Amino acid sequence: MAAAYLPIKGELDPQPLMQALFERGCGLCLPVIGVNKAMSFHRFTPGDHLKPNRYGIPEPDSDPVAKAQISLMLVPLVAFDHLGTRLGMGAGYYDRFLTTGEHRPLLIGLAHALQQSSQTLRREPWDVPLNAVITELGTQWFD
Repeated sequence: MAAAYLPIKGELDPQPLMQALFERGCGLCLPVIGVNKAMSFHRFTPGDHLKPNRYGIPEPDSDPVAKAQISLMLVPLVAFDHLGTRLGMGAGYYDRFLTTGEHRPLLIGLAHALQQSSQTLRREPWDVPLNAVITELGTQWFD
């Protein structure tokens, strides 16, 4: 199962990649924002009806997916560095989701190459580093 997102505020659009994964038989899920800054992922099929959440972000109205079922997670970002440190929009939804439990999916950021910081970003203890970033210049893997 692959977790992805729908783009807002200039984020790179993962929908072509989602469609390719779906056509190859991969299940998909999208984030749903709950109370107390909690995020869960719910099943999604391209073409499903989505409803906007309190931030106006479309979300599926479907069954949640257990974190252990997610093997790949495509994540948006504002910036990243050469170590795989990811700077998001600041609410910490992804970090909170990823630090619960033992299972951690392969974490791949989607970005424009110009979003790579030339300086090392500050990494807090709760920040979860990326395994890789895909940009228009290719894929960059991190240790």
